[in-house]
Amino acid sequence: MYVVMTVTVLCFSSSHFSELTEVIFTVHSEESVLSSQYTDDVYAESLSMCALMCLLQEKCCVASFSDETSMCRLDKSENCCVVTILAVGSRALKQNKYSSSTCTNCLVYDRSLYKIIDNEKKWQEAVDDCKCQGGKLIEIETKKENDFILTELKNRNTGTLGYWLGGYNFNNDFDLEWISNPGQGMPFDGTGVGEPNNPFTELCLAAWDDIDFDWADIPCSAILPYICEFSAD
Repeated sequence: MYVVMTVTVLCFSSSHFSELTEVIFTVHSEESVLSSQYTDDVYAESLSMCALMCLLQEKCCVASFSDETSMCRLDKSENCCVVTILAVGSRALKQNKYSSSTCTNCLVYDRSLYKIIDNEKKWQEAVDDCKCQGGKLIEIETKKENDFILTELKNRNTGTLGYWLGGYNFNNDFDLEWISNPGQGMPFDGTGVGEPNNPFTELCLAAWDDIDFDWADIPCSAILPYICEFSAD
């Protein structure tokens, strides 16, 4: 369960007022920011005050507040997708801002940016992380785009088993779909020979090393790196 709160900030000096700024936080109950080298714990009188303190920190877009101790934990890693943990009586505040426009070490092709993320996750976790960053798990729509991505994966030579793509088959048939276009066929098919080979048990799509990074159906619970896609516009 979560609610949405809006914090309005009015900055002023002795000579002038700045414009009002509205920032929206999504508030998740029973969650707390995981302590790390980037977090500071400070006292706050209320949830709203904790949100305001986060806004005043340039690199903070996630915080959490404990109703019991009035502790406000500020994460200053400049990462809007930090890890939160279950904590009864706490509430995590996640600012609705993204940084895809400043994507670092991203590949560029046509009108898209691609970030290859080596941190391994399950398929749905990869979907959520790309969305949190303001993008999506990659959806490959043409042979040229596929060739571009596959060349990069082969050149990396990291020894990984594969990389999650944004395709799935939750209808238990042979028709893979992209997340953005449920119920529609893919405009380009990059699956390997004989793939998908387990359409009733392996429901998520990956570029698989054993078949030269052609696409294959893989159990969604597998732990793999993944590729996020952002609009370059």
